[in-house]
Amino acid sequence: MKLSKKICMLLISGLLITALLMTTISGCAKPASEAGAKQLVIGSILPISGPISTVGIAMTRGLELYFDKVNEEGGINIGAEKYMIKFIPEDSKLSPEGAGTAARKLVHQDGAKFVFGAVLEPATAAIADVTEAAEVAHLIFTINIPGHPVDVGPDKPLTARLLISFDDTHTIGFDYLKEAYPNVNTIAISAPDIGYEGMIEDAIFAAETRGFKVVHVQKWPFETEDFIPIYTRLLAEKPDAIMAMISGQAHYQLMAARQLGFEGPFYSNAPTGPDVFLRVAGAEVSNDVITNGLNPDDPTEVMQEVMDRWQAKYKDDFISDS
Repeated sequence: MKLSKKICMLLISGLLITALLMTTISGCAKPASEAGAKQLVIGSILPISGPISTVGIAMTRGLELYFDKVNEEGGINIGAEKYMIKFIPEDSKLSPEGAGTAARKLVHQDGAKFVFGAVLEPATAAIADVTEAAEVAHLIFTINIPGHPVDVGPDKPLTARLLISFDDTHTIGFDYLKEAYPNVNTIAISAPDIGYEGMIEDAIFAAETRGFKVVHVQKWPFETEDFIPIYTRLLAEKPDAIMAMISGQAHYQLMAARQLGFEGPFYSNAPTGPDVFLRVAGAEVSNDVITNGLNPDDPTEVMQEVMDRWQAKYKDDFISDS
């Protein structure tokens, strides 16, 4: 089924940037057999269980599919040596403890030279403690809290961040909201209570400089599963539009908002794609949704290849976070 035309695509993030960076690596590769090649261990630590497991599973599979492709093309050359990639995914269990345990296994037991992960800053910091001490490259997908100590910096030569910071999208998102929905005057922000204060301030500034009034900021515990009480409080302020700030649970928030009668635009600046909203929340409530996620119904050449590989390997519904 075609995605609803009312679901607006805003930003192309993640997949294309990661593919571009990794193409630099695979560009060194020449077709070759696996025989005689050495092994390069690369690990990932992502939340493949817990409340945002959809995100963690998709990102893990995206990495797995790419490394399959690299190996099919003969691996990579490092100096004069040929290497095939051994990819080992681990579960962060959405906790610093789980991420730290996984990092120690990957680095000290499996011999990983590159570690991807995680999603939230405390888990990312736990990985960094292990990789920095072992001088192993740490590849951060993104940063939720700009300025967080775990982010890239001149003192971390083996740390790289693959995506822009989410607060970099505030101006573009509100510009689009103003253009597409000129009758929107007030906005409520919904955010997990995990240290987003600086990003909330940035969003309020970006919104108000564009003529919007932020009438309410609703924080909620990260482990929240029932968003009805949260959105009952939020909607009491009668906003024209809602911004769900960086949440892999945005589709559940949309369901709560629509169930409580909210009919206005719903803006998610997480990379959760429209496919997830449609699959989980349903087409009947997924109208007037703006998302920063990738649109599988309008794929680039790279996206199409990932989608084809996904179907061939996993034979289930594609998830755009990959």
